[in-house]
Amino acid sequence: MKKRKFPGLFVVIEGVDNSGKSTQIRRLTAALRRRGVDAVTVREPGGTAVSEKIRHLLKDRKLQVENRTELLLFLAARAQVTAEVIIPALRAGKVVLADRYSLSTYAYQIGGRKMPEDVVFPADEFSRFSVEPDLVFVLDIPPAEARRRMATAGLSPDRIERENSTFFSRVRRYYRQAAKAADNLVLLDGRRDAADLAVTIRLRVLQALNRKSK
Repeated sequence: MKKRKFPGLFVVIEGVDNSGKSTQIRRLTAALRRRGVDAVTVREPGGTAVSEKIRHLLKDRKLQVENRTELLLFLAARAQVTAEVIIPALRAGKVVLADRYSLSTYAYQIGGRKMPEDVVFPADEFSRFSVEPDLVFVLDIPPAEARRRMATAGLSPDRIERENSTFFSRVRRYYRQAAKAADNLVLLDGRRDAADLAVTIRLRVLQALNRKSK
């Protein structure tokens, strides 16, 4: 697959829930804007009116969702946010910062749900209009640490977060293996101090922006 070229930079922060993705997105957005960089943030699933409604369905603890339905809902949300927000922003030369993207689908649906790669990969490529991130950070934490953080914050698990430790161990394993196999993926220990992680991420993004401008 040939990667589509855009003037803007597409950065994704990945990892299981409670790995610190949202915190790092906020810190990175603020740091870039202080430098005068036009940064747009999105989350998956979500980021548009349509995608946010799909997010509500996917997280609803009262619903029983078949695995194929789950996959297609995630991809539908991705198609909408990619077409409505991500592509226009990248064409305009902006930096897009996404809380999750395709790698989440691979980790959760292929790793966690054990769905076949030859189904998920082409369906995902179709949903994102062949758009690929320039840089992906994976915040790696053990499932037990994710549960501890959730309990400490007093949060109730959503439909997917209620899966067992075996499921999340498979998700984590997929993330780690993917990060080792791709040049644009950076595996980071999500247990590190948040401020320290933010510095590491910011420096890598600034380097990528510098390369993009040449």
